[in-house]
Amino acid sequence: MVAKISESINFQNKLTTEEAAEYLGLKPATLNAWRSRKDNPIPYYKIASRVFYLLEDLDRFIASRRQC
Repeated sequence: MVAKISESINFQNKLTTEEAAEYLGLKPATLNAWRSRKDNPIPYYKIASRVFYLLEDLDRFIASRRQC
């Protein structure tokens, strides 16, 4: 079962908090605050003390903020 899950997630497009913030045009502190308040609109992975975001999740977040 674990092999199926890891195969379906593309970790080659993972970004650190700093990289994700730069990609989104935000400060890393904003992403840190969202995570600490538990109202983070972007999924993330926490492995030990390291946090990763997937590029496709960031793109989905950007698309969800589109205004007409």
